Amino acid sequence: FDRVDDGFSSDLEKTGEHETVLEQNGETRYFKVMLETLRRGQENFIGYLLRFLDITDHKIEMQRMEQMATFDDLTHIFNRRVFYSKATEAFDQAVLNKSHFAFIMFDLDNFKEVNDIYGHQAGDRVLAEMASTVKRILDETDIFSRYGGEEFIIYCSNRDPDKAYELAENLRSTLGNHVFEYNAHKIKITASFGVSGATRQVTK
Repeated sequence: FDRVDDGFSSDLEKTGEHETVLEQNGETRYFKVMLETLRRGQENFIGYLLRFLDITDHKIEMQRMEQMATFDDLTHIFNRRVFYSKATEAFDQAVLNKSHFAFIMFDLDNFKEVNDIYGHQAGDRVLAEMASTVKRILDETDIFSRYGGEEFIIYCSNRDPDKAYELAENLRSTLGNHVFEYNAHKIKITASFGVSGATRQVTK
């Protein structure tokens, strides 16, 4: 090979198996590589056989299942179960580091009217575009999740409640001024926000 990934040789030496990624005609393919020792009889060593098993379909299916278990299908942000896990971990880290944190929760006002007037496909489009709009404003360390139908929650790392309030106001204003479009319809929405956090050091 011109280039092999890290662990290729050591894995084959230790276990006789290794998973690797190769490019074939511009397409990424996943392979399980297996090293077998060839012998004639019990003792006579004659060489090695390196076998490649294409496991691309399996890997893609596993990635799809992981995606479904982690992200909300419609908005492509974390689902509530994953939020609890990640926010708990981030909270524990904040306690250890004595750093600030806060939560922002919001829901879209009278969102049922969007579905009733323009249809559920329009509602789905608004939710997806809204989530994308919010994500562009958040920091990479913030944890954004769909909490319910039109309810959303954000764990804010390294922000005290005052900073989280400023962020919530920015998000509220941005969403209130944003125009969503669906089938030539212009749709406006507003959102109600709540902010919670600790102003002092949190200890367990």
